[in-house]
Amino acid sequence: MPTGYENPELLRYKADGQHNKTIVNGVSRIGHMDGGTAAHWVDEDFAEVFTEKSIDFIRKNKAKPFFLFKSFHDIHVPRMPHPRFKGKSTMGPRGDAIAQMDWITGRIIKEIEYLGLAENTLIIFTSDNGPVLFDGYFDDAANMLGDHKPGGPFSGGKYSRLEAGTRVPTLVYWL
Repeated sequence: MPTGYENPELLRYKADGQHNKTIVNGVSRIGHMDGGTAAHWVDEDFAEVFTEKSIDFIRKNKAKPFFLFKSFHDIHVPRMPHPRFKGKSTMGPRGDAIAQMDWITGRIIKEIEYLGLAENTLIIFTSDNGPVLFDGYFDDAANMLGDHKPGGPFSGGKYSRLEAGTRVPTLVYWL
């Protein structure tokens, strides 16, 4: 299968050496893949597919206690927001992915409220690390920040032992 090293003309945007292997959906990835194309994916569809699967799970389990762990692909690299979110921010793919993540969160919370589960549901929204602007793909995130400070008043970020790398945002919602 083509790689980013050998076929840079097939890429939607450049990646570093670690992320420059097999190309799927116009994006080079970590590692080499082989086999058929039936398992290929479209990154831009992840938000909708995973959100709908989460909502289906909630609907099927609404009559009993359940645990749903919902991770976001959207904010991790490669940042490939759905076309309806492209241009929704002034911060390029990173900002648009954040807008998409906000939509996903709202969509799931609205469904929980619609089903009458909000008073008996604990929602925890958190991260596994501090912010990162460059994580393998040259999507211009650092140049498009404007006045936004991803680590707030703290120094450092992902891969750092400084405060912005070790303090993570956490929101808890429970009526």
